[in-house]
Amino acid sequence: NSVLPNRIISLQPTVCKPCFLFGAVNEETTESLVKTLWGYALEDERDGPISLMLSSEGGDVPLGWSIIETVREIRNSCGAIVNTHVIGECSSIAIPIFLSATGERIVSRSSSFFIHNLQVDGASGKPSEMARLATALEWMNESLYEFILKRTNLSPSMLKGMMDKDVHFTGEQAYEMGFATQIR
Repeated sequence: NSVLPNRIISLQPTVCKPCFLFGAVNEETTESLVKTLWGYALEDERDGPISLMLSSEGGDVPLGWSIIETVREIRNSCGAIVNTHVIGECSSIAIPIFLSATGERIVSRSSSFFIHNLQVDGASGKPSEMARLATALEWMNESLYEFILKRTNLSPSMLKGMMDKDVHFTGEQAYEMGFATQIR
């Protein structure tokens, strides 16, 4: 009996490529996360999916969209799969970031979610400026609504009601509503 070396299969586990979003979505966290995602996606010997670990209260919506677009782009450009994992809080713009996974969306039973319509704190200005801000806010809110609706099991009226009422829910509820594909 002979063993052919080129027929031996490695039984080593897939290498985990973790990156983290802990805390607010702001310029610093977004820049660091986007660079890490691209760094992993462009590795020559990428083995397995990238794991985006989330525990975030949300934050800057346009910066959140840049994270979402990065996840999409690395899939389209490099074929890299990104799994997202909520291991604590997932609120506001962190929810669409979680939903942007191109692989699995994993939630812990102890995680918490908070969904709401967009809001602007402390805005001031001329009426014409406030009208433009309101129009932009409505457009961004509708974009988030459509994004979430396409990736969950929620009906349009259920999602709208949740966003209008500022709803908290658990990891188990997130799984039941289709926000997550796995619960651990």
